[in-house]
Amino acid sequence: MKSINIKVWPEICGYFPLLFVVPKISGKGNPLYLDFKNTKDISSSGLNCFLFKLIKEINEGVSVNYWFTHDDIISDGFKRILKLNFFSVLDKYLEGRNDLWGGAYLKRKQEAVVTFDDMGLEVKSFPIYMVDFERYDCRRDALIDVREWLRLIFADYLDDYCFSFTQFQVIINEIVKNTADHTCANAFIGIDVVRSAITQCLDITFSVGDLGEGINNNVRMGLHGKDLSRYRNWDITQTYKAALSDGYTTKNGSKLNKGLGMSLIMQSAKNMRMSLSVFDAKSRGLLDKIESITHREIRKNFYNIDRYVGFAYYGQFKVYKK
Repeated sequence: MKSINIKVWPEICGYFPLLFVVPKISGKGNPLYLDFKNTKDISSSGLNCFLFKLIKEINEGVSVNYWFTHDDIISDGFKRILKLNFFSVLDKYLEGRNDLWGGAYLKRKQEAVVTFDDMGLEVKSFPIYMVDFERYDCRRDALIDVREWLRLIFADYLDDYCFSFTQFQVIINEIVKNTADHTCANAFIGIDVVRSAITQCLDITFSVGDLGEGINNNVRMGLHGKDLSRYRNWDITQTYKAALSDGYTTKNGSKLNKGLGMSLIMQSAKNMRMSLSVFDAKSRGLLDKIESITHREIRKNFYNIDRYVGFAYYGQFKVYKK
């Protein structure tokens, strides 16, 4: 049976994977072949972006039975992908077929991948965390484990660096909470920490994505019951103006959802001097640059990508030694 081939870019870092076009996956039981032979630049935050885009495409495809990958060239990049939890998460959605590894990666202890370069940089990438809401009686209960996971990741840095960890937790918590409240899907988190011995600072990058419809579509779908002739032509500027306004929620009547999530995310990013982008509806929005909730200001800070990018947040910030 002919396989569906996906040749992955050499760079799986930054937000580049969000711009990578995943081929349409369709067929009746066709296997999925992932070609990582030329990949070299790999981060957890970037690999996470590729992973949830791939899973979303698989979910929307037609009957893909299993995935497989090459076993003739086991490069350092491939080993890094293995250690960053990519295949074990993918196996939650598709059955893996790779005799070389024999599923051993599923049993390994999930530890950070640490590398060093000639510039005195220590790069620590943490395995992708899948927020599996189905494990909990209440979807929001997953947030307890997410917060504990974050605390364990950053425990070694909090005493030595000026790090507003509470505000960072707020950002991740609110993003994941929105997934819990507004989708029936899981969320995925990737985090990298780069430590410089020269500048005495940490450069932290992260991505959080889910398999939902995104804020733009969620807001538009939440307009039911209103005069749709007035709202049907809303563009992303108008939907994000609504989403970023305090108290706005598509969960009217909910005692838990107060409509403060997006404004908290944006304000916390500003407080931390974090660069924070949201990728949604063929657009990239610079949330940390939005100074006021007006059409003009939001339009100024949203950029057209002209291709489907899924839904994700990508953030980067620096913290300095005390």
